[in-house]
Amino acid sequence: DPASDQGGASQRLDKQQQQMKRRLGEGPVLVPYRNKAIALFMSDQTVGDLLIFVMYVKEYGPECPDEYASQVVIECVDSTPLVGDEHGIQRQDILTATIL
Repeated sequence: DPASDQGGASQRLDKQQQQMKRRLGEGPVLVPYRNKAIALFMSDQTVGDLLIFVMYVKEYGPECPDEYASQVVIECVDSTPLVGDEHGIQRQDILTATIL
């Protein structure tokens, strides 16, 4: 009978859940954070403003658990190729200053 089998399945699931809780604790801790996108633009005389760099970060506030509290995690960094007579060291200096 399917109805009686459902009771057995839920009991097995309860046992599995209890075993997982013993191994892992009560489950994942929700950690609040704020997403930010940071963009840099360069002014070019022929084209105008050019997007040259984007960085996505997660910011964790002081109210978070100790391992996250007051930290910033960089999710993604991307930049465009050099423009015109721009030199790599110039771009690197700008990007380094932005990240630090």
